[in-house]
Amino acid sequence: MDLFSCFPSSINYKTNQEYRNWIRRIFHFTKDAKTYYANLKEKDFETNIDEESKDEMDYDYDSMKIGLDIILEKTINETIFKEMYTFAAAAMFSTDVKVGQVVLCSYDYFHLYFTCLWFFFLEKDTKIESLASYQDLMARLKK
Repeated sequence: MDLFSCFPSSINYKTNQEYRNWIRRIFHFTKDAKTYYANLKEKDFETNIDEESKDEMDYDYDSMKIGLDIILEKTINETIFKEMYTFAAAAMFSTDVKVGQVVLCSYDYFHLYFTCLWFFFLEKDTKIESLASYQDLMARLKK
């Protein structure tokens, strides 16, 4: 799959900025894309914003949506991914697989979810269930 072929099988991050940089790279964000609220013109908003909030504004909703839609379309009929999405959605008191997918893209889970996706798309001979990342992910989701 095009989203994953240029990346290693696992990713790591220790800060919010590192996490967001991985999201940007994996989902091919465009450089000039901004969140909808980045264009607000209130004086306090423009001058009193911290660096982390500024970094958060470089978020490409369109690229993220396209990437999530492609991934969901290709994984939704796989029992193992349905289970992941269902357990992740339950963390938000939901049964919606799209909610579950977004939860899996959150800071706490994304590095584990990414590894499962990488092996699913690029190493078809590997059973996802055998991956330490999958086992760790499901243990966290089932708590």
